[in-house]
Amino acid sequence: MVDTVDTAFTAITFGNSEEIYEQGSGEDVVSLTERNIMAKGVADRATSALNYAGDVLTGNKSAREIGTDVLETAWSGAKGVYSDVIEPFVKDG
Repeated sequence: MVDTVDTAFTAITFGNSEEIYEQGSGEDVVSLTERNIMAKGVADRATSALNYAGDVLTGNKSAREIGTDVLETAWSGAKGVYSDVIEPFVKDG
């Protein structure tokens, strides 16, 4: 779908769609390949989340497994916040 819209908009604007977007948004446009990779990543994560929810609802995930998953996710998020937000200030100091 994204490819179809990109192709149609590019045709309508005589190949100037990237320049139009960049002028309107003030942001650089990434390649179509990169956009497709990002869209696939989003779709894969959504599929994984739905599959996980299905496992929880059907009882295929025990309370212990869910608890472990929650702790792992929280720990991963905390490490990400530290490396992205706190660590740059520590290095500057």
